[in-house]
Amino acid sequence: MPVNVFGRRSEVADVAYRLVGALDDAKVELAGTTAARVSGRLPGGSTVIVDVTTEHLRGEQGAAQRAGMTDWLSQPELVGSGRASALALVPDLHVSISFTIDDGADQDAVDAVVELAVRCAAWTDGLVLAMASGVVLGPDGSVWLEPRGVPTPAARMDDDPLDGLDPLVREARAVLDREGVPEGGVVLDAQLTDAVPAADPPAVDRVGRRLVVTAAVAARSLAETEGRNLDAARTGLLDWVEDTGAAVELEPWEASLLDAPAGGLSERDRIDGAWRTEAAVVLAWALGLVELPPADRIADPGALFDAVGLPSTERTTSILESAVLRPTTDLLGLRDDLAELRSTGSIGVERSRAAEWLADGGSFGRIA
Repeated sequence: MPVNVFGRRSEVADVAYRLVGALDDAKVELAGTTAARVSGRLPGGSTVIVDVTTEHLRGEQGAAQRAGMTDWLSQPELVGSGRASALALVPDLHVSISFTIDDGADQDAVDAVVELAVRCAAWTDGLVLAMASGVVLGPDGSVWLEPRGVPTPAARMDDDPLDGLDPLVREARAVLDREGVPEGGVVLDAQLTDAVPAADPPAVDRVGRRLVVTAAVAARSLAETEGRNLDAARTGLLDWVEDTGAAVELEPWEASLLDAPAGGLSERDRIDGAWRTEAAVVLAWALGLVELPPADRIADPGALFDAVGLPSTERTTSILESAVLRPTTDLLGLRDDLAELRSTGSIGVERSRAAEWLADGGSFGRIA
């Protein structure tokens, strides 16, 4: 059963590394900034391959695909309250995600793919589209459209409430019956609201580890840019991350950057890594360690590193043990405030990245 996700947020690497965290024995292959393939195992053991790309929705090919999608979504045979929401998304869709599972995979594997697809739709602010079965799901897992004649929840038989439904519909309704509809991304009166996944901020200790990793990446990149004490910087930062217990938070790109030979960072990695100062300052703000600079002012790396205790393991540990995470309402408010800055340059990209992570604890990824 083909399952595809189309989303508005198009950071391919970010989606890929979130998928790595959601699968067992996962591997990722990046093809520049426009495509990635993630392979791994589902909870039941079945293999899944996920292709993430922005190429299909670019240029004339993308225009043709959007036109076809609009026609398909407008079919009168499809019914549901989410048609307006789905059609409103089409012009802004920039990334496509397709799932391939083993031939002969059992129903548990299909259900796991559906659940993963819904998570991808939430990550990318999009929708799940299964043309073969005629079902469209929103980013919260709710059924936006389905073929005419499929029983509504109220019409289902109590003794066998899910019998005969398309597997995609069955899984979506099972999730909703079990967990309810999360806040954000809910369709009300066929109008599209903000499609944001329910907030699940990371715990204070994880924020501390993420701050250490992010600050270390920034410090290593800045040291390479300055070209001084490179061996000491590499060794010291690796020890700092390890001794503070933050190494468990490392993502592949971060681990590769920190472990690279002294003087061995590419220009692209030096630039991307240095901008992580802006993400780190948001994390430090969330822990009450610094004030957040204005949106048009670059964060001071020296002040940031001092606030987190770099390079002293003992001082960093003491600082983080006494840190208190700001209220969830403050974290979500910052995420909403910074969302508009995401397209204004690297300050906005990195601060927004950190604010979004504080809201849902997903993958940090890297600049795309």
